[in-house]
Amino acid sequence: MIAPALAGPPRRREGKRPCATMIAVITTDADIAPRPLHSSFRAACERSFNALTIDADESTSDTALAMASGLAGKVPPDSARQRKFAAALAG
Repeated sequence: MIAPALAGPPRRREGKRPCATMIAVITTDADIAPRPLHSSFRAACERSFNALTIDADESTSDTALAMASGLAGKVPPDSARQRKFAAALAG
């Protein structure tokens, strides 16, 4: 788990420590259907994006999006190309 520490002295006015919100946008030219994209992206997020904490807290405002333009080659569901796409997305 990655856990950067943003702890510091409390801010004078609010009395709160610094906080962070993440927004991640992944784009691909693959022509992949929404369900395989979603399942591949969700699995990748579990291994990466959802493994981050800031000062042992998880933010409810963190967002990760995946979008596919479909301009490149077709990625058929349950195919070798789809498995290769999912592996590349998971890093």
